[in-house]
Amino acid sequence: MTITTSVVVRSRAFTAVLVLSIGVSFAALAAGDRVPSGEWGGDHVGLAVTEQGARAEFDCAFGEINQPLLIDAYGRFDVPGTYAQQRGPEREGGPQRVPARFAGQLSGDSLLFKVSLTESGESMGSFTVVRGRAPNGVRKCR
Repeated sequence: MTITTSVVVRSRAFTAVLVLSIGVSFAALAAGDRVPSGEWGGDHVGLAVTEQGARAEFDCAFGEINQPLLIDAYGRFDVPGTYAQQRGPEREGGPQRVPARFAGQLSGDSLLFKVSLTESGESMGSFTVVRGRAPNGVRKCR
């Protein structure tokens, strides 16, 4: 075997491994999959995901999603929920919840999502959480 032939064989083997690994990473997500259940945390945000939905804790606010976080083949989701700000003493019945949209994308053990109020379109922020990580520095205003 000549040096040139050896390099070509190694190059083809590397290309085959690369193509297979890329295929496996894309095949890992399929439309209809869910964001994995469990605790997800980031700076000033926590997300508890269950098979039925999720609850997010933010600085002086929280959000609730009452349906599964289904993702498409690219790991994206966009679901309705509610958002509530917590300021001062709690009123009877708790804080006022308003309709909101939670949209984001799953990438491995990291989840980037944003929260927008449905009626006004106002953004409540973009957040990054990591699966298995505890929330860091979430302040509660009560």
